[in-house]
Amino acid sequence: MKNNVLPGLIYLFYITTVISGCKKEDKPVVFPLRLYAEKAEVSSSTRLFAKNGEIKDTKKIAEFSANSAYFHAEDNFTGIGKLYVTFSSKEKAIFGDGNSTSQFVVAQSGDQFLFTSEQTSVMPENQNDYTYDIFKYQHVVGVIPFGGSIISEMRVGYGDYTQMRFPVLAYYLLVRNGSAVSMQSGLTNNEFNEAVLAKLKNNDTLAVKVYMMTSTTK
Repeated sequence: MKNNVLPGLIYLFYITTVISGCKKEDKPVVFPLRLYAEKAEVSSSTRLFAKNGEIKDTKKIAEFSANSAYFHAEDNFTGIGKLYVTFSSKEKAIFGDGNSTSQFVVAQSGDQFLFTSEQTSVMPENQNDYTYDIFKYQHVVGVIPFGGSIISEMRVGYGDYTQMRFPVLAYYLLVRNGSAVSMQSGLTNNEFNEAVLAKLKNNDTLAVKVYMMTSTTK
């Protein structure tokens, strides 16, 4: 399951306060509110895992991650200054350059913003593909009789309506089942779910890397 949740990252990478003396007063948030990509940087370097645990050999890490361009996105940080997300209200947001019609429902808790897509997709049942379990934030809408699930994409950000940081997870999962080999890789605005490591089988390998994309109002 190839997840190009953030094609903008490849293309991209696409408190408000009033001070009166010593007193700060928050301005009311006016919608629609737009956040633009300000910078993108590596937040956590590549980590490599196998069934027996984390592999620390830097040569093996470099050799494995070389197979996926997503682990070198820092070489393609373009599109800084472009529109990244538009809040139409506190409850709704759209990602992208303004041409997208995919709405996300927003849930805020402190400085964390969780975004759940209103669109759904079908995830077929496949015991040898546990890509979805790599993601910390998941939303399963329902289970399909005779196998599979209906899911909605989730994204996460931290901050406020003037500046927000979006963790972007690069992943590359190599699953070997006998003579069959499956490779899944992508970028997603989500966080790493370390519980997936318990699902790695003999000869399976997983690499992850985290970028941080910061967006601000203009």
